[in-house]
Formats: sequence, C-alpha cells, structure tokens
Amino acid sequence: ATQTTMSRLTKKMKPDVPKMPARRIVYEFIESANYEVFIMTIIILNTLWMATEHEPHPQIYLDISEVVGWFFIIIYVVETAAKLFAYGVISWCDDPSYSKKWQSLSSPYFRDAWNSFDFTVVAFSVADTLKLIDQPFLKLLRVLRVLRLVRRVKTLQM
Repeated sequence: ATQTTMSRLTKKMKPDVPKMPARRIVYEFIESANYEVFIMTIIILNTLWMATEHEPHPQIYLDISEVVGWFFIIIYVVETAAKLFAYGVISWCDDPSYSKKWQSLSSPYFRDAWNSFDFTVVAFSVADTLKLIDQPFLKLLRVLRVLRLVRRVKTLQM
C-alpha cells in the first residue's frame, strides 16, 4: 500500500523550463538542490515547532506561537506562489490520447501530485490561521507536510 501511494505521489513529469526570463529564474531557483534543502529544513522546523504545543500554555507561548505560525505560513504561501508562477497555472499542450489536431488544457503545476497536496495544505492552513474555518483536523493537515520528506529520502520509499 505504501509503495502504491508513493508511486501516485511521484513526480510524473517535470514542467518545461519557462521561456520568459523572470519565470525561468524562479524555476531554476525552486528546482535547485539548495532550495530543496531549505524547504525541507523549514518543514522539519515547522513540524518540531508544532510538537511543542501543549496544554495549558502561558500567554507568552501563545504570542510566540502566533508569530512563528505566521512565519511558516508566509514561507509556504511564497513557495506556492513561486511554483505557480514558474511552472504555470494552465497551459495548452498536446495530449497523446487525442488526435494531433486536438489540444488539451492542463496545469503544469497541478500535474504533480505533491504540488496539489501542498496547495491543499497551504490553502487550509491559511484558512485555519485566518480563522475562516475552525476545524481541529486542519492542524493534522499541517503535520502531513512531513510526507514531503519521504520523496527525498530514498530509504523510506521502499
């Protein structure tokens, strides 16, 4: 079951390198090894921070927690926006399942299951932080970000 899930979440197709210079710069940055190390470090730190939550907690913890929470949310929103900008939200591409004269609308960003997963987690995290949705399970979604580490750590992929 784990191997089946991982195969579904494996990056199927790397988006094409954009032709527009600004998009290409962002694309090369977010595809770099240094960026991957940075974002994985942020995910680990965020997970460790969430593990410090406890009851009862003093007011100072609540104040610090709010600032730290916003810090992580901003990083994830910027990452999502950068990927949407670099990969593209929609594009026309040839679809081999149709005849050559037909084209289909696709999303280079959402073609990757990990990006779809991240987008969902970020959207619900923002809604939870802004108190637009008050559901306890949304905190669990944030913890699931640690699953992104699985795709990078070969020994966990089986």
